[in-house]
Amino acid sequence: MYKLLDILERTINRCPWGAKQTAEDALKELISEIEEFKAELSMKNRLKASFEVGDIVYDVLLLSWLFARDNNINPEDILKKVNDKISKRKPWLFSERKISLEEAEKLWEYYKSLEN
Repeated sequence: MYKLLDILERTINRCPWGAKQTAEDALKELISEIEEFKAELSMKNRLKASFEVGDIVYDVLLLSWLFARDNNINPEDILKKVNDKISKRKPWLFSERKISLEEAEKLWEYYKSLEN
């Protein structure tokens, strides 16, 4: 993951293509990669689908970093916020207690409702 983040930051800071990209550009590319992934998945081509899902991971991170750059936000803050959000919605992940699927879904909705 650290290697990918290093590549991402180099793309934005050292690559002429990356420097001119916007969050809107990255979003278009992400949507395109998702469509490619869907196509490979529907054809049950696991190898090609695995490459496409890798592209999706990269494009999600690129979108996040570009959005952060363009809005003067620290990209690490985006990661911290999502970590905090998911941790609050899934507290059972950090306990020894086993829960059922139904309980997990109810708890997710409950904790999500507290955010509004």
